[in-house]
Amino acid sequence: MSIEERFRAAVELLTENSKTFMNSPLVFEFMEDIRRHLVPNAIAFSQNVGHPYQARDEDDLVNLILVSFATNPEQCRALVENAASPLAYASTLVRDWISVETGRTVFRTYADSSKGRRIQAEIDHFDNPAIRVPHSTLPDPAAYGTHTGATVDQAIDLTVAALLPRTPARLANQLSNIVGWMADNPPARHGHEGERIAEAATIFAPVSAVELRAIASITWGGRPNERETSLLGAFLLDAEFNPRSSETHLAALRTYQARVRQEAVLAGVSDLVF
Repeated sequence: MSIEERFRAAVELLTENSKTFMNSPLVFEFMEDIRRHLVPNAIAFSQNVGHPYQARDEDDLVNLILVSFATNPEQCRALVENAASPLAYASTLVRDWISVETGRTVFRTYADSSKGRRIQAEIDHFDNPAIRVPHSTLPDPAAYGTHTGATVDQAIDLTVAALLPRTPARLANQLSNIVGWMADNPPARHGHEGERIAEAATIFAPVSAVELRAIASITWGGRPNERETSLLGAFLLDAEFNPRSSETHLAALRTYQARVRQEAVLAGVSDLVF
């Protein structure tokens, strides 16, 4: 079986029952195919258009692509049923997924359909929040202050607003309460985060420990670089903080998204609504 045939077969199995596929040994072969045949072009594309992915982000990209396949069944079916080259079609999908995940989307319009002339523009959702499809009724980050720190309540809202587009609906319903609780109940000292997370688990069941740790890492910051990865802390210092302006905060956002989306996939794709 050729790599193209194997890849098509794997996507078909993933589409038929993503939960079973994600918990089977087949997922490891599929991830290796993603790493070998999709990630290099994905990194090159990212660098060409100024996205933050670098070679060191291979694991992040593999996870993003895997979960994107699992949460986009219509695109998977199109690949299985219609793509002459599954890998070439997958590369196109990956470019779109990276654009959305990093907050930049390429919109294409045709000025003259008879000649096929194309006008292309890149729109940055972080820099242009007005064009972003709203995910909640929370205030937009741009609504607060000018180069001044937010209040704790504002910083909570800003943190939640930044996380919601990357959060499955099943978890999104609890997100504001969890971030608020974590803002009010930080760990007493280094090394005691686990105690707080265990306490949160009793309050916010059935949110999983993996999901709570992911929220804690982006709210409190992840060791050993809490200051460079805490979204709540960044907004407390600067209410107009843009996550795309900080490589470490953007990397923390990607890690958060990867963890909560993979957890949602393992729990069942029927629960996923982005």
